[in-house]
Amino acid sequence: MKFCKICGRQFVPSKYRPFQGACNDIVCQRERQRQNIKDWRLKNPDYFKYAAGTDPTYRDMIRQKHREWRKSHPSRLQEYRLRYKEKTREYMREYMKKYRLKKKNIALPDSEITKKETI
Repeated sequence: MKFCKICGRQFVPSKYRPFQGACNDIVCQRERQRQNIKDWRLKNPDYFKYAAGTDPTYRDMIRQKHREWRKSHPSRLQEYRLRYKEKTREYMREYMKKYRLKKKNIALPDSEITKKETI
């Protein structure tokens, strides 16, 4: 017999989980899960990057890293642009068509939009 860490009642642990710390009561199991999640988040504070992405200091740090990379690899961007020159032109033509139509408040038919986006 063991004592539940949450409610303090005695219980018989599962034979598959000999080190079980909480009884099978649904309230105790929910509290155990809540505590496990809390502990895990404390151990892994940077796991959820989306929250850090809204932080202005984090965004500035990322921008600075990008600037440093571009300074240390000056020809990479030029090589990339040369390699994908035609693709970029094609993309920009389509983008500007959509932009101009949007400016004029003319909507493209749905079939036309999905056809172009899947290409």
